[in-house]
Amino acid sequence: MAGRSGGLRIGDFSQRVRRGAARVFAVRFRPGADTALALATAVAFWFVYYLGARTPSPLAFLLFTVLGTGLLCVILPAYYMLVIRKEPLANLGITKRRWVLALALSAFFAAGSLPQLLAVAANEPDVDLTAHLLGNGLVFWEPFFVYGWLQLRFERAFGIVPGIVLAALCFAGYHLGTFPLAAVAGFIVVGLLQGALFRAVGANLLVVWPLMATVGSAIGTLQGGFVFGWDSVPEAVALLIVQLAAIAVFARWPGRRTERSGAATP
Repeated sequence: MAGRSGGLRIGDFSQRVRRGAARVFAVRFRPGADTALALATAVAFWFVYYLGARTPSPLAFLLFTVLGTGLLCVILPAYYMLVIRKEPLANLGITKRRWVLALALSAFFAAGSLPQLLAVAANEPDVDLTAHLLGNGLVFWEPFFVYGWLQLRFERAFGIVPGIVLAALCFAGYHLGTFPLAAVAGFIVVGLLQGALFRAVGANLLVVWPLMATVGSAIGTLQGGFVFGWDSVPEAVALLIVQLAAIAVFARWPGRRTERSGAATP
């Protein structure tokens, strides 16, 4: 009996592995309104990102911060998903699912990237690394936009692997014209890695933000010639508060049904 039950357990495990692999690599074609909106925001954000990087302040602040990272990347997706579609926060990557594993993996990869950050920072004698890390760590909009919004919308329309690939291409794509091509190519690799980890932990943004994204973004911005100083921290804090407050308000919008935090359900 023991051998037979053991055989059954092995067989059940093998079936689960095959079903999981089939689900991961399955490709479908079911684009909808949210797919179109995701593509539109990705294209619009490239335009805003490009102009914002090349326009003197205060117009750059209005373009990049208010219209781009505020409206296009966070407020519009959150309003659409939470208020219009009345979907759970988990479908934007905000969930407690596997949060310990997510944070552990994030810490591991963040620590592994520290030597590269120190090497890149060594070529920038004027950079205050503490301020630069803090400025990058306050950037919530990018992981939310790329993984919680774009990747999960593409996954819903085309499947898990296509969702990861398309989100990584969008992540690299909106840096075109602003960052060197070598850095843009590196963003594709980063996007693929982070997207795969994001899906592996049940689509939990904690695997990316704040730990891994802080170090990775600090490297990327230095490579692109963008340095965060202490003067940029208050602006970043204010933007983060507005973004998180907007999500909290939309999550409690009148008429939304009570929901439990769980896995994303594309």
